[in-house]
Amino acid sequence: MSAPGSSAPEVRIFRRIFQGIYAILLVGFFGTIAVSATYGAFRDPEPVAATLPAGGDCDTHLTRLFAELEDAGVRTIRQVHLPDSAQAWKTFSDGFRARLTTLEQTCPDRAVLAAELERQRLGYETARRALAQVAGAARGHLVETLRPDAVPAP
Repeated sequence: MSAPGSSAPEVRIFRRIFQGIYAILLVGFFGTIAVSATYGAFRDPEPVAATLPAGGDCDTHLTRLFAELEDAGVRTIRQVHLPDSAQAWKTFSDGFRARLTTLEQTCPDRAVLAAELERQRLGYETARRALAQVAGAARGHLVETLRPDAVPAP
């Protein structure tokens, strides 16, 4: 038998077999990616069955969402010092965004107003984060300063 790397007929046969298997796997992999990307780019989106809760039209639901957002935004800013305020805001925010998406899909003529509500939600989110950072730093300084052992006895 010949040394490895030589061009003996037995080696060339196995080399050609494995090169063929490699080429088939390579073409299959890139073909799958190409078909998936093309299908995803050109297929029609699936219709979403979005319906508003019972009890009103689009304007009524927009008004309700606005009132909910105002109430939750003010509440979260007032309670930013509480340990679970971030989680409470996240829970509210996720539910609010889901209801807002449903409203946008159900009432496409109100998409501009829904976008304004989303912008306001982002404003409350930004204010909550900034206040939490400032309040957290201030609270840390106050706690450090007002520790019983840090305050001299009169």
